[in-house]
Amino acid sequence: MAKVNTLVRFLDYISKHPDASDSEIAEAIGVTERYVRMCREDIDVLKPYFLRLVLSREDIRIILSKFTPMTDYEKEIYGKLLREVVPHARGVIRLARPEDERSPKQLNVALLIPFGSKKGVRHITEFWLRALLYDTLIWVNLRGEEEPRLAESIEPEDGYRRWSIKLRQGVKWSDGRPVTPDDVISSLRSSRTFAELIEEAGKDGRRGVKLTFKRPQPLFKWRMRHFPILPAEGTPYKVTCGAYRLRRAFRPAGLLRLKANPDYYRENRPLIEYITLREFSRVSSALNAFEKGEVDFIPLKSLYQLRRAEGEWHPQSWPFDNRYYVLAINRKGKLSDPELCERLRTVIDYDAIKSLLSGEEVRRKAEGEDLGLRMGYVSDVESEEILELARMVAGFIGCREVVNATDWSPEERRGNLDLILTGMIFGQLFQGLRKYFHSKGEANLFGYADEEVDEMLDELEDLADPVRRRELGEIILKTLQRDHAVILLAPSFNYFISSMFVEVSEEVASQEDFIFRLPDLYIDRELE
Repeated sequence: MAKVNTLVRFLDYISKHPDASDSEIAEAIGVTERYVRMCREDIDVLKPYFLRLVLSREDIRIILSKFTPMTDYEKEIYGKLLREVVPHARGVIRLARPEDERSPKQLNVALLIPFGSKKGVRHITEFWLRALLYDTLIWVNLRGEEEPRLAESIEPEDGYRRWSIKLRQGVKWSDGRPVTPDDVISSLRSSRTFAELIEEAGKDGRRGVKLTFKRPQPLFKWRMRHFPILPAEGTPYKVTCGAYRLRRAFRPAGLLRLKANPDYYRENRPLIEYITLREFSRVSSALNAFEKGEVDFIPLKSLYQLRRAEGEWHPQSWPFDNRYYVLAINRKGKLSDPELCERLRTVIDYDAIKSLLSGEEVRRKAEGEDLGLRMGYVSDVESEEILELARMVAGFIGCREVVNATDWSPEERRGNLDLILTGMIFGQLFQGLRKYFHSKGEANLFGYADEEVDEMLDELEDLADPVRRRELGEIILKTLQRDHAVILLAPSFNYFISSMFVEVSEEVASQEDFIFRLPDLYIDRELE
């Protein structure tokens, strides 16, 4: 490799004279032409490392999401940056542009199913099927901008407690019946999300629905963007109205093939003709299929899933949506002492936690001093990641035993534990904060109660403006940390592996957004 000072002179000269020949450069910096060629080779090797010193892969991803290449030169730059994120990218999945038309392209998706879990199969696969075979009333992006879907309009009344829905005219199910108010009411009534919130639901003419909630619902439209409407009658997945139809299902093999719905009410949608959903119980099997080119897209819950995977992978991440691994603190026991809470916060090795969650080799820290605290963990699914993280944190505080408190009653948790490690999803608009930290929250693990926090959470509950919600949500979260109600151990991202770069934006800001926006996404292979 060339000497550093020679490389510096070489870089300085070519930056001022980009069209200079090797002989001109050699004469100017006092070396041979052979040495100039060596400098060029060294720069080609070092170029990616120079870039990463300034920009991380996530920084480059953000730049690409705002960059629409028009000229050949811009496309060349775009392609170079893209390969820093996905070195062997075979194209880009992006939001459609006016000139894009449907093409016979196919997206093959691998779904990771918890091994031996029928419930897991039902939850993950059916989420994708419902999003693709059915449709929502409305779409709302992160800025609060709306696009009508099955509903022509959705309007609030009486301070968000009452809502009026008017359905789009002419939309029909695949069996020829029109989409009616009965379908909307049935879907809402059968949903855990809305059933307990609705006080009254009735029809308003042939296309109207009137809803009255027990309390104001300023985020009703926001929540409806990921809520597909199902038929009140008919065989599931056979009577549909969405962008796709189920073409073939090989259930024992965990393979489902979907084809664009020719009768879809939205013109020129979807743009991707075929989608294949294939279930895998092992990450290694999904990665093997990816290497063979049999799948294009693998959703991941975390990088921890790749810890035993051989080879080099280049996962992409969705934007942060306020998911955290946390320690919930029982303020009614030993940790009612603020000094002990501060001591707890300082003994945690946050770098080691980051390494564990990133799938990197963890620098093990010696077991900490026993703080005399009892610790458990809570996880909705059987997760090695949560268990290993809980054991790591237990080691920091000298706790010899950590128990699975997932199935414990609230009273058992509060009476027998000082700490609970779990994952919490606060949401892009902090809509999840209330259930964890309001004195009446249904997921309040230790019965935390503070009048000031309750007042702020009540104010947040009444806000519809996305910007104001995010501002107030940040204030509440800082207050909770200052009051030792919770310790944020590490942010939790959703990742995916894809042979194509996926452009994220206010329209596609999460995995759920990606699934529900698939009819509006386009596979662009021009940049290969």
